[in-house]
Amino acid sequence: MCKSNAVLEPPKVAMVGSHTLTVCSVSKLSATLRNGECIYSTHFAVGGSTWYLKFCPRWLQSGILWLVFASKGDEMTPTTAEFSFEFEGLVNLESQKTRHTFDRDNDDFYYHLKYTGTWPTQDDRLVVRCCLVVVTPEEVRTTIPTCSTESVLTPLLSAMHR
Repeated sequence: MCKSNAVLEPPKVAMVGSHTLTVCSVSKLSATLRNGECIYSTHFAVGGSTWYLKFCPRWLQSGILWLVFASKGDEMTPTTAEFSFEFEGLVNLESQKTRHTFDRDNDDFYYHLKYTGTWPTQDDRLVVRCCLVVVTPEEVRTTIPTCSTESVLTPLLSAMHR
């Protein structure tokens, strides 16, 4: 007789997206904001969840960028995402891909951005692109049949030997 044996596969990708935040002049923004104050991007949706970027140009002598999961209070379901940041302008680099689980107590992830060179400069714009992949929390079950040691042929073989 054959029976079913369920095997768990790794999580599958639910949704992919990106969002861009443009700062026309980091030096002007820094002059306007106090130390620790931030600007926020518009909200964007990826994988059925709402996200936004938060940028603070003056945080301990450098900048900090946050990816924030816009939670809905206590109803927040933990969400795992893989993401990276691409920076262009004042800073030109791409961060490493990071995997993080966002939940009620841990709803953001920050990236420390170090400025190089002297600024203000004439062109100190900063374009930040966040590339985001949300991974489903469920594991997909795949059924693989496995046969027991007793085959459907066993009774036939037994009858032949009588």
